[in-house]
Amino acid sequence: MFPHVPSRQHEKLINFINFFVCSNVLVLLERVLLKLGLADTDEQLEQQLNKFLAPVLLKIVSPHEDVRKKVMEIFTHVNKRLKARNQVKLDLSPLLHHYGESSNSFLINFAIIYITI
Repeated sequence: MFPHVPSRQHEKLINFINFFVCSNVLVLLERVLLKLGLADTDEQLEQQLNKFLAPVLLKIVSPHEDVRKKVMEIFTHVNKRLKARNQVKLDLSPLLHHYGESSNSFLINFAIIYITI
């Protein structure tokens, strides 16, 4: 067997690890969506967004389609909530960091959306 060619067991292990990581990220994203949904006041929503929006934004470049779909679901929820509550102020510092440091155009475009809201 050649060392640069993965064995069948190695491939199975990699697939399992990828599944496990994807599943854990999806659980965390679902918790974020729940926390955002439970935010009743502008202050609560602002606090949750300032805590979770920047980390969620990073997940938009995940190699896992299910993770990207969940991120888009969160963004859709956030956009609806922000349109209805224009008193909510986002912390621009982490968003500007993502804008300036990322080389991924998809991430940059979403950072711009939330910077300009």
